Amino acid sequence: MDNKFSRIHHLVAGWGGDEIMWHRGQQVICLDDRFPGAIWEWTSHVPQVGGVYTIVGMDYLPEWGGRERVLGFRFEELPALSSRTYFSAWRFEPCWLLG
Repeated sequence: MDNKFSRIHHLVAGWGGDEIMWHRGQQVICLDDRFPGAIWEWTSHVPQVGGVYTIVGMDYLPEWGGRERVLGFRFEELPALSSRTYFSAWRFEPCWLLG
């Protein structure tokens, strides 16, 4: 999906079922930085709570330890060991929702 779409509509249950439009270049803030230990096999950098990150890639991929596909992001500010390292969208909120 990363190369085919520049915007993704995504239903976010945590926000009362609001539909959020995510897009490359959008800034998001991290709300959850509790990652499984296996994350270090894919990256040496992870988002931190309160950190602001810029989306450079999006895709629907299986979440670690499961089969359900979830929306994930790659970020400009976080170099990854693998091009398949994405962070689940549910960990983030668009910066414009704050305030």
